[in-house]
Order: sequence, then structure tokens, then C-alpha cells
Amino acid sequence: MPAEERRLALRASAALLVAPVMLSLFGIARVRRAIDSTRSGPAQGFEFAGSVRRAIERAGRTIPWATCLPRAVVAARLLRQAGLPAEIVIGVAPAAPGEANTPIHAHAWVRSGDLVVVGDEDFQRYSALARFGAP
Repeated sequence: MPAEERRLALRASAALLVAPVMLSLFGIARVRRAIDSTRSGPAQGFEFAGSVRRAIERAGRTIPWATCLPRAVVAARLLRQAGLPAEIVIGVAPAAPGEANTPIHAHAWVRSGDLVVVGDEDFQRYSALARFGAP
């Protein structure tokens, strides 16, 4: 793995350790404002979004409590820092037949332009409930 990708994976890991705590303490609205105020560096190409995706996937394998919302928050921040657009989408879907104990499911994913960077597993079945940031 190239050194740049390794550094990005380390940044993603560190952020994924902190993101659930930040969400619990401050809530999504305050975390969203922090992402929106992120200063961006010189704009990277959209291939950087693929690097972010791989970094989040790698980090997520070692941090089991990093569910879709913390992953989305971290991905959005990394994309914004790189000068790329990032939109967090939170959606809901009805439970499948036979899942009586969970009436709905929620999921978060991140779009950068037309690309779904993280959370793309079966995201089409969810209806968008909230959107934060710029696509």
C-alpha cells in the first residue's frame, strides 16, 4: 500500500475511534456543523474519493462499533478536507417480512458528486430522510 494511502487509513482509523463518541456527546446537528465548517485544501480529483472509500473500509474492519453513521461522518470530513463535495444522506426502510422486532431500518451513506463513497450496500432500498452537505 502506498504511503499516502497508509496515512489516509490511519487518519480514518483515528477519526472512526472518536466519531461515535462525538455523535453521542454532541449529536448529529453539531457534528454536521463541524463538517460544514471544515477548511478544504487544494481540490483533489474524484479518484481521491476511492482512496477515502478504501481507507474507511480498512479502518472499519478493525473498529467493529464503527457503524454506518460514524463512517459517513468520517468520510464526509475527509472528502471536505480534500476540497471535494460531500453529502451525508440518512435514510429509512421498512423491515423485511418476519422482522417483527424491528419495524424500520436506518442507514447513512455519503455521496460525492454522483459517487456513493461509503454506505453503498443496498442503499437504494432506503428513502432519504435527511441530507447534509453538498452532493
